[in-house]
Amino acid sequence: MKDQQKINKLKYLRLKNNLTQKQIADILSISQPNYVLYETGKIKMNIDYLKLLANYYKVPMSYLLKNDNCLILNKDEYDSLKSLNKIIESISKKTN
Repeated sequence: MKDQQKINKLKYLRLKNNLTQKQIADILSISQPNYVLYETGKIKMNIDYLKLLANYYKVPMSYLLKNDNCLILNKDEYDSLKSLNKIIESISKKTN
């Protein structure tokens, strides 16, 4: 698995869509700290939230429900998402 990184599907979809954790939490009508627990896999997301996110991201429910909740990205993909995440966080801090 050299030059590859695991990333949670929820985080991947969020970053791919240029969204902050706060924005997704608002979509789900929950707090940002609660969303972090879902994104990090500390607690499992209920089916209603999964339906909302599947519709929002336009992905099948099965994609979010699969047991393999992590994607394997090559180093370039991972680095790009990491950079994008820093930009999103920076913008979010400036607007808050």
